[in-house]
Amino acid sequence: MPNRADPPTRRPGRGESDRSADRRARGRLHTLAGQAPEGELACLFVEPDHIGTGVGRRLWQHAVDTARTLDFQRLIIGSDPFAEDFYRKMGAVRIGSVLSGSIPGRLLPQLVYRLSPGPDLG
Repeated sequence: MPNRADPPTRRPGRGESDRSADRRARGRLHTLAGQAPEGELACLFVEPDHIGTGVGRRLWQHAVDTARTLDFQRLIIGSDPFAEDFYRKMGAVRIGSVLSGSIPGRLLPQLVYRLSPGPDLG
């Protein structure tokens, strides 16, 4: 995602509130994949100028709420190394490393977030 001096200005689209348009201007909504009981959080990005403003926490909470409605018990996260601390603060635990899909040879932290009690994965 390009680093911008100013966040993009955007008007709400049809059926979209000012708040959700603002949230998308500062961060990208998540993508959840998988089948219950295990899902994967594939995308959760915050514009660099908005890191530390609460946008990531709101996007995270939306992802967790959505995962619960899908009956996921845990989320697996392949994290950017710079985002690992964020996920740990949200309650995720590192379980290993995975190869990056975009940078050959790069290892990314792999974490798990438990939505409900279950057997240990690691």
